[in-house]
Amino acid sequence: MKSMLRPFTYGTSIALVLAVLIASGQGTSPAEQDYKRLLSDWDGRLSKLNDSVDKADSKEAKEAANKVVRAERQNYANALIQFAHNHPNDTVSVDVLLQSVKVDRSVEDRALAALAKNHAKDPKMAKLGFYLGVTVHSAPAEKLLREILAQNPDRDAQGNACYGLGRFYFKKYLDDTTAKDAGRYAQEAEAFFQREADKYADVVLNHAGEKRFPFSVVAESRLYELRHLIAGKIAPEIAGEDLDGKALKLSDYRGKVVVLNFWGTWCGPCMAMVPKDNEMVKRFQDRPFAFLGICNDYDREKVKKSVVAKGINWLSWWDGGKDHIGPIAEAWHIASWPRLFIIDHRGVIRYTGDEGLTDRTAALVDDLLKEIAATR
Repeated sequence: MKSMLRPFTYGTSIALVLAVLIASGQGTSPAEQDYKRLLSDWDGRLSKLNDSVDKADSKEAKEAANKVVRAERQNYANALIQFAHNHPNDTVSVDVLLQSVKVDRSVEDRALAALAKNHAKDPKMAKLGFYLGVTVHSAPAEKLLREILAQNPDRDAQGNACYGLGRFYFKKYLDDTTAKDAGRYAQEAEAFFQREADKYADVVLNHAGEKRFPFSVVAESRLYELRHLIAGKIAPEIAGEDLDGKALKLSDYRGKVVVLNFWGTWCGPCMAMVPKDNEMVKRFQDRPFAFLGICNDYDREKVKKSVVAKGINWLSWWDGGKDHIGPIAEAWHIASWPRLFIIDHRGVIRYTGDEGLTDRTAALVDDLLKEIAATR
């Protein structure tokens, strides 16, 4: 199945998202007037604090000024949490709690817990569900998503919360696909994505207030990935050309442990991984092992120069072009880079994740090579 998704930039600041939500707030309650005064006072205070940092004339003075700013931000965030606690039934408290997180992320869990307890039915939750699942991976975020899904009367809010829960569990799965609970996380993710497809296919993904496309598209793609591209599944064939135009097929490496690395020169984390990638190739060069890249980039010739400059010692399929996403990345439903797959000698996916090479993944490769040795 071909993916219909284009990658989101999930690195979008949570503060930016919260700013959009706060700006959408409405109301003229006494509590809101008090909050506006509190916000105005803080804006003035923050401006003075920032001025003190800018005017600091030494490294020590700047560090001291920044320390004061951090303390003041924390104090203000705590004051906002208390304000919301004092007005639990006022809709302005949604804006207050979101502002507290924008000011100081250390209060995030408390703010989300308060939103789950008192404001899960609020209309603004439709704009928050997607981002909670994609960027905030905490127990309070999960609790809020579940409360939105269960309580909010708006189908847009329900649909975005349902997808958020699917993404929440999918991320937990990707964090360690070899963990004891990895299978349960994958099942939870699949259940929420299936619910999305069955009940909310017509609901449009709410990207911080900007409507994107119906969930029928993303749910279908995620379900395919969970059913065909996770640990325990046979890796699909890859057939194409390497960077020099020579034929390259994944099945030609059956019998070896294979690390597949989706990468691009435009991807900072991908390029930061190159020394570790090269080191792994050298470490296992005399064993039944192959490290293969899938290069999703814009200009093949520039990539070839980068390969030489960086001393990249492994083959890659060329899978790029005008928008850097080719048919291999589409077929494997890649939406973020780098993305790593480890495949055993039987062609079975044993690991997939987005953290790159770590001691844990290197140990898995070593274990899989020992499995081969034990059969000989």
